Amino acid sequence: MGRWIGFLRAVNVGKRRVSMEQLRDDVGSLGLEQVWTFVNSGNVAFTGSGPRADLERRLEQAFQPSFGFVVETFLRSAQELHALVAAEPFGVVPKTQTHMVTFLRAPATRTQRGALESLSGEADTIEVAGRDVHWHINGRVMDSALKTKDWERTGVGPCTSRNTTMLRRLAARLDG
Repeated sequence: MGRWIGFLRAVNVGKRRVSMEQLRDDVGSLGLEQVWTFVNSGNVAFTGSGPRADLERRLEQAFQPSFGFVVETFLRSAQELHALVAAEPFGVVPKTQTHMVTFLRAPATRTQRGALESLSGEADTIEVAGRDVHWHINGRVMDSALKTKDWERTGVGPCTSRNTTMLRRLAARLDG
């Protein structure tokens, strides 16, 4: 049994509303244990066994009828999350700037990595680390020059992003 964290894509934005209570119930209904959610943006922790891809597929299949839309889910182990928050590819990021992590389904290919890193510009710096993309924004998310279509053009498929400030709080809760 491993400790997993699921990051759901595009929930509680616009009309894509997901109740955290329903999310916990759906995850628990799959026989996964020690389920809890973190903030209202689609983050769920649980204990379960099986390959990552199988767990992601099972979760997505449970979420679609429950929520009425496809909810892409990206799993990271507790160990992977701790490694992510310990990484400082941009050094110490000042409070006036933002460090995001974008979760991919699979490690980026060489071509995808090049396409992703070519998105870097004056406001944004991208560094790919396997299935995770570190994204430094010179300011806040709203200051980024990147749009959803830019990510989609790289060919990496669906993805979702989280701020490292939130990820650190989530990692600390895993330890507590």
